[in-house]
Amino acid sequence: MGKGKGTVASSANQWFGSAGPDDVAGSQAPTLLWEAVESISDGFALFDAEDQMVFCNGNCRRQLDGMADVIRPGIPFETVLRTALDRGLLIIPNIAPEDWLQQRLADHRLGRGYHEVELASGIWLGIREFRTRDGGCVSIQSDITARKKAEQALTHSEERYALALAGTNEGIWDWDVGTDLIYVSPRLRDFLDMPSVPLQCGREWLACIHPEDRDRYRAALTDHLCGHSAFFSCQYRLVEAAGARWVRHRGLALRNEQGRAFRMAGSLADITRDKLAQLALAEAKEQAELANRAKTEFLANMSHELRTPLNAIIGFSEIMLTESLAPLASDAHRSHLTEILDAGRHLLAVINDILDVSRIEAGQFTIQPEPVDMSRVMESSLRLIRLRAERQGVCLATECGAPPPRIMGDARLLKQALLNLLANAVKFTPGGGTVTIGCRREADQSFCFTVTDTGIGMKEEDIPTALRPFRQVDGALNRRYTGAGLGLPLAKAFVELHNGALTVASVPNQGTTVTLRFPAARILDARPEGEPLAG
Repeated sequence: MGKGKGTVASSANQWFGSAGPDDVAGSQAPTLLWEAVESISDGFALFDAEDQMVFCNGNCRRQLDGMADVIRPGIPFETVLRTALDRGLLIIPNIAPEDWLQQRLADHRLGRGYHEVELASGIWLGIREFRTRDGGCVSIQSDITARKKAEQALTHSEERYALALAGTNEGIWDWDVGTDLIYVSPRLRDFLDMPSVPLQCGREWLACIHPEDRDRYRAALTDHLCGHSAFFSCQYRLVEAAGARWVRHRGLALRNEQGRAFRMAGSLADITRDKLAQLALAEAKEQAELANRAKTEFLANMSHELRTPLNAIIGFSEIMLTESLAPLASDAHRSHLTEILDAGRHLLAVINDILDVSRIEAGQFTIQPEPVDMSRVMESSLRLIRLRAERQGVCLATECGAPPPRIMGDARLLKQALLNLLANAVKFTPGGGTVTIGCRREADQSFCFTVTDTGIGMKEEDIPTALRPFRQVDGALNRRYTGAGLGLPLAKAFVELHNGALTVASVPNQGTTVTLRFPAARILDARPEGEPLAG
């Protein structure tokens, strides 16, 4: 250590003179030099030829906060580093601390230029080291924290940008309109198997596009360049040896003060899979529509074929019940004929409903509009359903806030809609319950008919099922309530043919309310003077 101290002392005398930095009786140069070193914003440290500290300024001590008991003249440089490592003051990159230390010592002895070190406090130091003529070392530590944060922010931004581009699976292009040169990103270049040199947009790029799609591409591009569209977007096929590949080409033009486009940039993405799925979906939809039309035609033909023998069964049953041909042998015969007649009429009604559904789905159902007195329709519907309600122990009631109007529509369909709703309400209402038919006029002069029951109701999510043909909310084979599931869907279709709407509100075990709403244009009593009748 004696040798070390002598070296430290001689180095100090070399820099500040024998008087030391505080002695200004002789020359003022050492004091001025000391003050200059202390005043600089960087940390400053001097080591002698034995790598022992001669002195350091206040900024150096502040940068090495947590080592006040160590930083003093005569301490070896290696001790400074080891102490900083042991106390966790340095953040070492992905390398063993001892390996980093040995590399750092080697660089320090050789005076290898510049090093960057991150402190645990979050401060980054840029360290520049220079060898003196006597073998010592000058170390200047600059706070580069702001610069490192800016570099990190830029790196993160570039990484996010690269990740965003990779995540979109799209390539980027940049077109100089004046020179007609187009630059493509490496991803797009690989995607299209293009050379790295710029391409001529008007010639080489067009050569990549399928001939049948080039006119559409040119039209979309010209439309945007002329300012007729806010963005450029076009889907087309690329010419490839293995077949066509679909891409989505999008971009935006930059314009000068005169509005002329001088540059355009955008992206290009491979949408072959989506396009093929879209084409397959369109084909499947077409096949489904063909199958649906075939089903509709089949149902219509079968309905006609079934109605002829059914009408014969119903007709002969009615004749035999009148005993005009021959007297019936017994009451049992009459009972059996009555059951045959009821079954035939029920089956005929179901077939008629199926025929109506088929015609509606095929778009072949038309109405025969005429003025219809809805009060008579209501009375007739209640009269037809009253006997069934009495047998089931259900009470029928009427609550009209306004007299039923005349409606321009098809009398048979309007009556069928109300009758279907009343029949459903009675069927799903246990004995002792009530079915109420009501009517009211709305503020917009539309008119509503409601059928409300106190029956079993249904869940809100089951309502769409009930409104679809041939569907039952209770679809089990042993379900309690029978039927083809056509009453409510047909009523909805008949109302919509009159430009109206059918809505359902229901609560399980509390009941259901079905509302038929007819627009003011269909209500003759609400028609303004001079307005033509709805057709």
